[in-house]
Amino acid sequence: MKFNLPVINAYVRGMPNVFYVAAALSVLVSFTTVIILEWSHVIYILSMITKALGLELSFTDMAMLMPESTTYFTFAVENITIPLCFVSTAVALWAGIGRFSNKIMVSYTVAAAGLIFMAFYFTPYFFLTTQHYTAKFIPVAEFKKSDFKQQRVGTADSAKNRAMVLEINGDARAYPISYITQAHVAGGEEIGGENVVMTFCGLSHLSVPYMNEVNGKNLNLRVLGQFHNNLVLFDEDTHEPIHQVKGRLEFSKSPLTELPSVMMDLDNFVELYPNGKVYYRAPEDRSMFDHAVFWLMNYAMGEQYDESTDELAFDTSPYEDKRLGAKERVYAIVKHGQPIVFTKEFIAEKSNGYFEVEVEGKTIAVKYFPDSDYIDMFVGGNAQEVNHLGILPDGTKLEKYRHISQMIWRVYQYFYPGSKVYS
Repeated sequence: MKFNLPVINAYVRGMPNVFYVAAALSVLVSFTTVIILEWSHVIYILSMITKALGLELSFTDMAMLMPESTTYFTFAVENITIPLCFVSTAVALWAGIGRFSNKIMVSYTVAAAGLIFMAFYFTPYFFLTTQHYTAKFIPVAEFKKSDFKQQRVGTADSAKNRAMVLEINGDARAYPISYITQAHVAGGEEIGGENVVMTFCGLSHLSVPYMNEVNGKNLNLRVLGQFHNNLVLFDEDTHEPIHQVKGRLEFSKSPLTELPSVMMDLDNFVELYPNGKVYYRAPEDRSMFDHAVFWLMNYAMGEQYDESTDELAFDTSPYEDKRLGAKERVYAIVKHGQPIVFTKEFIAEKSNGYFEVEVEGKTIAVKYFPDSDYIDMFVGGNAQEVNHLGILPDGTKLEKYRHISQMIWRVYQYFYPGSKVYS
């Protein structure tokens, strides 16, 4: 049997259904992927539209219609859907050029390319580009001379001078919320001899530093999206999602090693750790698009941190446990049977700055440092005189204890219902 390629080519191109089927396939697959992976942003846009129209509508129930498993499955099959979209788009162009008008073909090409970009590349590689291995850290002495206070855009006014602090073996780093809110992930240099990476979710106000290794391989984190106001990352090398609050690879269920950290004012960090370093994003290191994203973050986080309302910017978290104020920032111990929540008022005032709790046979000391206005936790009792490095007056060094520091209560209560509350 002989094949006459020109004849076959002309015959196939003469079939109008080839264009329609291929074009529909590329658009349908990419559009469905956008809707599933960007579900929370779809809801956010709808809520903005309804607010602009003066309507008071809740989209929480709509948010709950998209299970995490559906999103993770859609993400897992990208090695099939991405080639499928590109091939079907190419076939549609091959079958349509010369048969349909240039206007139709250009419109289709722009639509198909735009949907593919939004579905597979926009959020992780353009909109929320992480700095897992490219973060810049400058010494405190240099930071004091920087223009940080003039450039600290990208979050709510109430959080502009707040930072996550990670200290290992006396070596400390501060991660200003103003800089890490867009990137969500910052790393690239060892701290106290350890290979670590800091993650931050602006919506839940949750910082989680991880050891930069799981199953013997380094992580390479990018942003996938969010579920119920908490960050979802993925490891680019293994293509496994990581829901930040769960701290594990979602497919293999391999746990990530979390490290202790605290939240405090940057000015206090500078005083406590004069030899520390600060994660810094100079204006000249940001693109024009980065500046636009910083502005958008400022708008969204302003709504998220507004304590005058119970509502969140992203209406994706049911609010059932109202024992505390919706926007109160809580401290919690969650890695055991029953989660325990502490408010700042309980530790700083009702407990006179110090409280002990038993967790899985260990005594955990919860300490408020009034001079620096922050709370930390240590393994061991009788630690009233412990300092910020975990050292007692007799020279004994206590291990710092991993805990949640200043997570927004309304988001927290969704993930940890039935927590024991000290307030």
